[in-house]
Amino acid sequence: MPFIQMGDEFAGNLEQEAVAEGHYDLIATDPALVQSSEKNHVVVILKHANPPIPNAMDIFHYLPLPKPDDSDKSRNAKNMFTKRFLYWFDIPYVEEKGQCGFETDDIAGARASKIRVTQEMYIPNDGSPGRLQNSANLPPVPTDATTGKAAPSKRRRRG
Repeated sequence: MPFIQMGDEFAGNLEQEAVAEGHYDLIATDPALVQSSEKNHVVVILKHANPPIPNAMDIFHYLPLPKPDDSDKSRNAKNMFTKRFLYWFDIPYVEEKGQCGFETDDIAGARASKIRVTQEMYIPNDGSPGRLQNSANLPPVPTDATTGKAAPSKRRRRG
């Protein structure tokens, strides 16, 4: 089998580490729509705007999307969780009857300030060792907060 050259940076690569709990400025990147019979969400990778450590762990944040068979309670919870993300990351969304939603293309590059980041233990289902990871905890949307949030998308709608 041949030798595979990995480049000089290979020796210095470090595993990403969970950062200490606190409030951080975050940048949303790489949104991906995941849909199947079991799953319906947008996964967004959150990166630290000013990493507190050189190998700060990315945060995987999930925006649950309602499914047709969801209960009203489940649908409302999913909508509110997603609305919090859109609000705090200043991503435009539309709330007009028959035209409610957002453009996933508006997510990449969006920023949020002073978001509470916590630590939690991730335990894989396959029995492998757990790992400390970070989670972004978005506060509720203020009840009087509507200014500039329900604006048309920054990008032209496709289709």
